[in-house]
Formats: sequence, structure tokens, C-alpha cells
Amino acid sequence: MHSNNIIYSHTCTQVLECNWARLLLELDASQDLDQVIHAHDHFLQELLSQCLLDSASQPLLTQVRTIYDLVIQFQNKQTDILEAGLTEHARRQKVEEDRDRRAAQVDWGLGRGLTAM
Repeated sequence: MHSNNIIYSHTCTQVLECNWARLLLELDASQDLDQVIHAHDHFLQELLSQCLLDSASQPLLTQVRTIYDLVIQFQNKQTDILEAGLTEHARRQKVEEDRDRRAAQVDWGLGRGLTAM
């Protein structure tokens, strides 16, 4: 989850906001429609590149996805271990409660009217 927040933050602040500010400057400086189109094309190309969505970034994107797959596998194993631990804890707690309940019902051979010393 933390890594997702980091990537989201990077995408919003470092990629979108910075490139948007740059686009606005280029649009203000544009003299004609061709310059506006060029500024917009440059903006889109930068977004694709910095979000690892262009063809040149595919090897890096593949590595990032591989790392994320490993993180997800680790998280799943961790969840399995936690669930097994919780199940075992509940089982032991039930055994202990059953033992205490049975111990409270048994008079341990003292018979009626007799008490332990």
C-alpha cells in the first residue's frame, strides 16, 4: 500500500503538476497554432515517458511489475501465516475454555458436602 501511495504521489506531483505548469508556460509563449500543437504533443510525450508508458520505458516497467508481483506474493504468504496463527490461537483458546468448563463441573471425588482442604 505504501508503495502505491508513493507512485500515486510521484505521478500527481512530479509528473502531472510539473508538466502541466510547463505546458501552460509553453502555451503562453506560443505564437501560432503549430506551436500550441507542438507544446501539447511534447506534454503528452513527457507524461507517457515519465509514467513509464512509452516504448523506451517498457524494460523498466516490466521490472517494476515483477517487483510488484513479488510484493503481492509476499503479502499473500504473510496473510496466510497470520490467518493460520489466528486460527490456531482460536483453537487453543477453545480447548482451554472447554477444559475450564469441564473442571468446574467435576467434583474431583470429593462427594457431596465435602470440601477440599
